[in-house]
Amino acid sequence: MTAATYPATLYYDSACPLCDTEMHNLMLRNQAGQLHFEDVQAPGFTCPEGVTREALLTLMHARTASGQWLSGVAAFEVAYAAVGLGWVMAPARIPLLRAGMDALYPVIARNRYRAPAWVIRMFFGKALRRAAERAAAQQCTDQCMLDRLQEGHEGQHGRDGGGSTAPATPVRAEPVEASRRASTGSA
Repeated sequence: MTAATYPATLYYDSACPLCDTEMHNLMLRNQAGQLHFEDVQAPGFTCPEGVTREALLTLMHARTASGQWLSGVAAFEVAYAAVGLGWVMAPARIPLLRAGMDALYPVIARNRYRAPAWVIRMFFGKALRRAAERAAAQQCTDQCMLDRLQEGHEGQHGRDGGGSTAPATPVRAEPVEASRRASTGSA
């Protein structure tokens, strides 16, 4: 995708357990803030120009930073690429597989309310939530390491010019805990 792709806005149906589960996990992985999320079912939702509410509720839609509308498989490509999971959509680059995905996705979307909640939780919710928590933990680890390196560098040269070395910052667990609270719905 081009630089004009991000940030992209994803339009999703929170009344659909499958859609809501997938968007929640994308939200947890969205560490770089490349995605914005619009719940089409939210009270007060205003449909943007260039698309109808019916269309937004029929297929997943994304709007790129340049204003281009993408739907179906193309919207998922943008979403997964934004959170570092572009490899998930790699099969979509093979023409025959792309044709199959483009044909199958509308069928899945039309029948998405029929998927039993236990199937969604079992195959999507738990596995994706664990993966999202790992991504959040890795983000914390990366940021904590950067904090420690920065603090060590400042300690060598002295923050106050006196050459004092500050104690190392303990590893912070807030992002992981926040993602756990978000994924379980607890406060």
